[in-house]
Amino acid sequence: MMSSFYGFSQFEVTDQYNNLFPPLYGTNHGFNGFMDYFYVGNHEGSVGLVDGFLKLNYNKGKFGIGWDNHLFFAAAPVELKTIPPTTGFEAMDPYLGYEIDLTLKYQFADEVTIQAGYSHLIGTSTLRTLKGGDNDKSSQWAYLMLTVNPFKNLKFK
Repeated sequence: MMSSFYGFSQFEVTDQYNNLFPPLYGTNHGFNGFMDYFYVGNHEGSVGLVDGFLKLNYNKGKFGIGWDNHLFFAAAPVELKTIPPTTGFEAMDPYLGYEIDLTLKYQFADEVTIQAGYSHLIGTSTLRTLKGGDNDKSSQWAYLMLTVNPFKNLKFK
């Protein structure tokens, strides 16, 4: 699957038409991975994002497992900044990085679920140029979530 969020080119400054598609209402995890490197609004005015992803989910009884893979690319050319500056435009590799998101879920009862997750992003120097930080350091996080929904089976007439 593929999702694209086009932005502004750093090369073609005469064509500054913004083709950005900002998804509404916090759907960023569905498109951009769990790490929030590319949150709904923070790539506006930038080069944009192309996210090639593959999501696999398996559920059996009360257990569930999910495995999401994301390959991130810049949607428009990113300028290579050199010291001393060079004349002309030289583009960086558009590859921004790879993210993997793993989730495990167990449903104790209709109203109670526990979920654990782990995410890891391997960034590139192009990602560092756009977002800052250090692409040589590991970016990862984990979570544990307990969901209690006492109204799940409540029926209204």
